[in-house]
Amino acid sequence: MDADFLLVIAVFESLFLLFLVLTKKHKKQSDWLLGTILFINALTIFLSWMEMYNRKNAYPFPFFINSSTPFILLHGPALWLYVKSLTSEKFSLKPKYLIHALPFLMLFTFLSLAYYSLAPEDKILSDSQQLFQQRLSYPITILAILVFTQYYIISSLLHIKRYRKKAKTVFSSMDNFNLKWLRFVLFSAMIFYATISATYILDYFLSIFPYKILQLIGFTIASIYILVLGFQGLKQGNIFSSHNLENIPSVAPIKQKKPLLKKEEIFVTSLLQYMNDQEPFLNPDLTLSTLAKELSVTPEYLSDILNGHLKSSFFDFINQFRVEKFKALCKTNKQETLTLIAIAYECGFNSKATFNRVFKKRTGITPGEYSRQVSES
Repeated sequence: MDADFLLVIAVFESLFLLFLVLTKKHKKQSDWLLGTILFINALTIFLSWMEMYNRKNAYPFPFFINSSTPFILLHGPALWLYVKSLTSEKFSLKPKYLIHALPFLMLFTFLSLAYYSLAPEDKILSDSQQLFQQRLSYPITILAILVFTQYYIISSLLHIKRYRKKAKTVFSSMDNFNLKWLRFVLFSAMIFYATISATYILDYFLSIFPYKILQLIGFTIASIYILVLGFQGLKQGNIFSSHNLENIPSVAPIKQKKPLLKKEEIFVTSLLQYMNDQEPFLNPDLTLSTLAKELSVTPEYLSDILNGHLKSSFFDFINQFRVEKFKALCKTNKQETLTLIAIAYECGFNSKATFNRVFKKRTGITPGEYSRQVSES
């Protein structure tokens, strides 16, 4: 497939996804930021296509020569802000975030003074003869793009990690907070930017390809990335949905274990008895607030007991009871009339993947292996 065709497809797909976001009802700030990402992608790829068109057609539009380069430095901050809007409590855009556009502004200003302001014939000569590669600014620009994009991608992944850790202190099921697609986007972006930057850096020292071939490689990878991103987003269906992820209540866990007071010992005993007798864990949507209300305590107090004294997150605490309930049902030979996943659903799990992962983490074996052990005993 011709690279030009891939670029055109990527531009139109970005615009199509942008249209879906902008026509969505009840848009949040995260939706506007997602739209910003798609717009920046469409603009960057369009400018890239114009650069390739110039080289193939004797530079009819010299204004567009190397015009896409500065906008690459907006990709990382835009993606980071989008992740932050999904994973931060009470997120709002503030003027202080404009500082993240500083690398873009610096590079754009530098190129405007040193390159964009040149006469058209000088720009054409510099591009056609690759004279710009002889300047110190060339490797510095490549390195800056690599460092800044990787920094923002890693920061985004850390935001997600902190978010998931926080969610586990409040929810017994993580299925409503599935960020697999977002991690897929970030890891894909990490590989995408690293591959392109590594190609440019390697070529700078070894002169492997002409610059136009380098750009062709970079633009083609970028186009494929956008296509995969669009496909994944539409396939998952949640890239355009409002998750309300930022509304996880704040609960400060106690990290150091403290000796139990008499009152706390009584509460722990009553908590465990309540879990065994009333089995609230059978509710797949059980939350910290719900259980605290049933026990007539505050969510903060219950969280302190779980995290500070029982050394367990709410997620792990509830799911250990679900695992034990599953094991107990297996011993009654219930698996002879129901599938293992059906039994898991009866125990409060609402996802096969979560059930398998939690069960193996707690027991060291898969549910199927445990069922066979019970049947053979």
